[in-house]
Amino acid sequence: YEGNRQRQTSVVTSTLVPVAEREFANPTAGHQAFFKTDHRLTDTQTLVARYRADKSTTVGNGIGGLSTKERGNNTRRLDQDIVANHTTIISSRALNELRFQVARRSTFSDTQGWSVDGMPEINRPSGRFGKAQNMPQGRDENRYQLVNNLSYSRGTHDMKAGIDVSLIRGVS
Repeated sequence: YEGNRQRQTSVVTSTLVPVAEREFANPTAGHQAFFKTDHRLTDTQTLVARYRADKSTTVGNGIGGLSTKERGNNTRRLDQDIVANHTTIISSRALNELRFQVARRSTFSDTQGWSVDGMPEINRPSGRFGKAQNMPQGRDENRYQLVNNLSYSRGTHDMKAGIDVSLIRGVS
């Protein structure tokens, strides 16, 4: 497990915003959990499996510079993946590695606490006001990956050939 917390401040520089309303907290928190196991199946075969979850939350994204408080959003992201790796020693010269991965990324950004639905977006050289027109938004991405590599050594020559097939599906 690993945790990360950052405390930052975003500063609005638009002269149209009163000085007392220019600083906003912009904290970030992240949590990562990781589990891995190795298993020797035979003298020539090993299996490694791992699971990872990485969750982060950021409050007050989008605020700062000419972007005012109403441009703020809160973003939550969760990445998860499971990977299995099977290695086979075919001979003293040949090695095969087979890997399979299933992964998912979920991201969601909302404007709760920063702006309200229906608030217009106003962009001026002196500042960017109102709710960003692309908020709220969310997306899920699923990945399936199969990789197979064959390595062969002969004398001073090393050769490697393989295939990597990935299927990535995004869902909004």
